[in-house]
Amino acid sequence: MAASTSHKGKIKEVEELKQELERCRKENEALQLMVEVMTSRYNNLQTYIQEREQRTQVTVANKASQVFVKADAKDKSLVVKDGYQWRKYGQKVTKDNPSPRAYYRCSMAPECPVKKKVRTFLT
Repeated sequence: MAASTSHKGKIKEVEELKQELERCRKENEALQLMVEVMTSRYNNLQTYIQEREQRTQVTVANKASQVFVKADAKDKSLVVKDGYQWRKYGQKVTKDNPSPRAYYRCSMAPECPVKKKVRTFLT
């Protein structure tokens, strides 16, 4: 009888271990799915950040810089003397502001995207 009880105890223990193993397997599958989802979201976020950085760099490169230059009242050329080659492509006089605003484009190379906005203060 003791052997029979011992045998039944071992069978019960084996069944419990099988159930525990099945529970662990299901939990492992759920965790694996969660890791795959997180990895996918991480990769999507990385791609979004890289694209946004590239757009920001392009925007910054194309953004006009502002330079304020004091000029002689007799000098009407509005030429910016800063050591670079610039081509003037526009000028605007605004209301309530006697200083005209001139727009320049870099003429160092045909593909140069740099622009500059210059407001000249006449002295």
